[in-house]
Amino acid sequence: MRFTLINLIFSSVLFIAVAEQDQCNNADTSHTKKNGMTHSDQGGKGGKKNGSGGARKNSSQPDNTAVPNSTDNTNNSPSSESVTGVWDISTANQYKLNKKIHGTCIVAINFFSARRSGSPENNQIALNPYLALFDSLHWQIVEWTGDASAHLNRLKVNDTTLRAGNGFNCTDCEAKNAACCVPFGKDFFNENLRLMKKTRIRNFDYTVNLSSGTIDEALWACKNGATWLQGELELSTKRHVDRWPNGQSYVKEWQAYIDAIHKQYPNVVFESDAAPIWSNQPRDVEWNNALTSLKGDGSKRMYLWDDDCFTATNDWNYNISQINLAYDKTYPDRLRMMLSKFPGDSVNIAQWGMKNFQDPQLDNTMAGAHLIVKAYSLFESMTMINHAFFMSMKQLIDKTMVPTNNYKILVLAGKFVANSDMVVTTTLPDGLSGSVGVNGKTFYCLVSNQTGGDRIYPDININGTGENVVYHQITYTAASPGSMDFTRTTRNEKDILLKNNSVSLIYFTIP
Repeated sequence: MRFTLINLIFSSVLFIAVAEQDQCNNADTSHTKKNGMTHSDQGGKGGKKNGSGGARKNSSQPDNTAVPNSTDNTNNSPSSESVTGVWDISTANQYKLNKKIHGTCIVAINFFSARRSGSPENNQIALNPYLALFDSLHWQIVEWTGDASAHLNRLKVNDTTLRAGNGFNCTDCEAKNAACCVPFGKDFFNENLRLMKKTRIRNFDYTVNLSSGTIDEALWACKNGATWLQGELELSTKRHVDRWPNGQSYVKEWQAYIDAIHKQYPNVVFESDAAPIWSNQPRDVEWNNALTSLKGDGSKRMYLWDDDCFTATNDWNYNISQINLAYDKTYPDRLRMMLSKFPGDSVNIAQWGMKNFQDPQLDNTMAGAHLIVKAYSLFESMTMINHAFFMSMKQLIDKTMVPTNNYKILVLAGKFVANSDMVVTTTLPDGLSGSVGVNGKTFYCLVSNQTGGDRIYPDININGTGENVVYHQITYTAASPGSMDFTRTTRNEKDILLKNNSVSLIYFTIP
């Protein structure tokens, strides 16, 4: 019964999406999407290589896709406290957008969704409704497993059938390994291969199980499309001290993988499991020092979690200021520390997002939406980042199996990445946050307004000239930064209205 209800919900969403897609394509816009974009190999030992796949092709334009649990209102107007401003964009400085900043960890949707459904074997992620949900996010790269389950995951070499194994194919059933205790009746890895194929995702980062897996399993992942291999995750933490007593023990085993796999797949990029670069703990320092002796890896792993920088409070203006500090200073400084420690390497943001156990939590609030926009602004501007993975798909579906607020904002981010070709180096006006992309004569602006007031822009001046065009706008607004009650609005006008406490995708085409 639950599965039928979910299908009905998503069928309704997809029907509305098709209708509004036609509305969008008939609007005053002539933009077209370039496909197969790649990122140039900038400053790394292979860490920026696009692999054999290239960017995910996506012919769809930004649309007005409706989302469950949002109030849709097209009759929006500025408040009496709105401020009229000037918005200038110069296209003098542009750089290629690295589309692999828009990725996700896909493993959790198998286990958590199957467990929630009450029927693990019949819960199919490569079919609707999950397929439609996943595809609507325009992911450009995915990560498997990308979390702590990597030490459980085993691959059935030379078998791509769903019946090849059970779940992660682990057998150590105990409380801390609950995923090993469920009869899923299908192989998770092979099911995710089907999901990637159906959604045309060509970029695939595989997390190697160094703790209990084999080189043959990693080779099998490469044969099935993995162009990046992550040398497991979080092995420098104290809970792994028995298996991995120090960094040298990790380097010895990981080097063996690198040497063996490079003989058969010379273009695969290897990502090493760095300890927190900002930590002064002796084990972390020794671990990172040991990684400098590796040969053949091109990237190092890093996390960006909200609770790494600050603890949320009930003062939401404080929370916004801490998000700005984290993404404007703390994280850029840490990324530069990575470059200093590992010169020539790129950085894999293996996990980023919001921990939903903070109290109060940022997750799914308007402050959290602001964090997502700040994250994309950081990712597109720091060329040492080879890719970034939102953690994870399970955070995009709530306990009633309905898409969350995080999903709504990531759809806008996905449209920004999928449709932009270049990124314009520019400072947004009046304290706004976000990014400006361009594809030919069409511009895409992903913008968060947490400035304390509504902003009106009669026009955007491109290289000093007002364009007098129609600006198409999809916006989510809330009453306050801490609110989880989002109102969705669409607007097609010759000016731009950015409500306070809002996130918008704006797109327009100049003559």
